[in-house]
Amino acid sequence: MIIWGDSANGPISACESTTFHCFMFPTPAAKLMDSSLESLGAAHAGDVDMSVFLIANDNGLSTSCFNGAQAKIESTLGMELADTYTLMTAKTELAPEDVSGITSAIGQAQPDVVVICAHSPDTEYLLPLIKEAHTPDVIVGNNLAASEPWDGDSVCMLRASQWLETAPSTDAVFGWTSADFVSELETKGVTPDYYPQAAAAFAACAVISTATSSMPEADLAEAMAALGEIETVYGLIGFDSDGTSTRPMYVQQLPSDCLTAGATATTAATVAATTAATVAATTAATITAESCPQECCRSVRRKLLFGRMPEELDPCVEIRKSGCAC
Repeated sequence: MIIWGDSANGPISACESTTFHCFMFPTPAAKLMDSSLESLGAAHAGDVDMSVFLIANDNGLSTSCFNGAQAKIESTLGMELADTYTLMTAKTELAPEDVSGITSAIGQAQPDVVVICAHSPDTEYLLPLIKEAHTPDVIVGNNLAASEPWDGDSVCMLRASQWLETAPSTDAVFGWTSADFVSELETKGVTPDYYPQAAAAFAACAVISTATSSMPEADLAEAMAALGEIETVYGLIGFDSDGTSTRPMYVQQLPSDCLTAGATATTAATVAATTAATVAATTAATITAESCPQECCRSVRRKLLFGRMPEELDPCVEIRKSGCAC
């Protein structure tokens, strides 16, 4: 049995009461944020831990995403869990208690990163609230409306995606990229309701074909279990011993002129000009040796790390040279 979907009780729990051998194609909910967090962890070069605030809505899959993200944060060197918040609702307008609760919690935690395990329209409601309370360096989301443009509060956020039309992987059987797959469908006048699901179905054909050709005498389930990893239009497909997907999530950020993760829509020139005009006036007054660990080692160095402050304009350079231990 090929499964497209997930379960709050585990990726293939739907098969536990059957005799089927089940194989799951999407990345399980508990792993949805792994690729995003790994990319941020790899970029983090500072001595101060990156603080991460986690949000989930009132939904089983989001809870799995939340629990998996928390475990990833706690096991990743250079990251710390700032705080968490669980919404009272899911897939609807936020409750008044959550509006005030999120604003207060984010404002108090002042996190470097906010991770949202939620659905649409939860994420769209949360984005302006988060930025009203505190603008983190990075906001990571896993679900926005399919028609949601990359503008307004969603500009430059990281989105964890099951599938990308622009993904570079080439199908090992048909030789198609994701873009080729879309083009072939359009040529035939087919417009799927949900492209990731259609891509997974197409990838299933490639996986079955590869499994049967590599082990023609074996049971199909045995051949698929022994397959290893295979490139498809749905990404790199592989399975754990229980049939759970091992494929990583894609991480997407648009528009293409984003300065870096979490950056605002301002241009590099505007950032540089604004920073240059304020550094001289504010450094001596607000950044002292006593405040260096907080102001230089976190706030300013996070901006430097993610590209929002040219190194030559970093107001902490001279303070660190003078002996402030960041």
